[in-house]
Amino acid sequence: MELAVVWLRAANPVADEQWLRMAASRYVSPPEIAPHSAGAAADLTLCTDDGRELDLGTRANATPEESDGMCYTDPPH
Repeated sequence: MELAVVWLRAANPVADEQWLRMAASRYVSPPEIAPHSAGAAADLTLCTDDGRELDLGTRANATPEESDGMCYTDPPH
């Protein structure tokens, strides 16, 4: 997360810290929220018995725009 903030800060030098963390959380889970950074989480997909992936509402690694913001750590809806 911190590396993403550093990169975003370099690209957006006038952005405030709140915006930088929000923008970084589009792609990287904050360590205080999600166990991903500690290796304590697993990403998965549900499949039928014959191996067909079930629709979970958005494609894997969808952008916030594609998923209507549902991949943010704290979506408003």
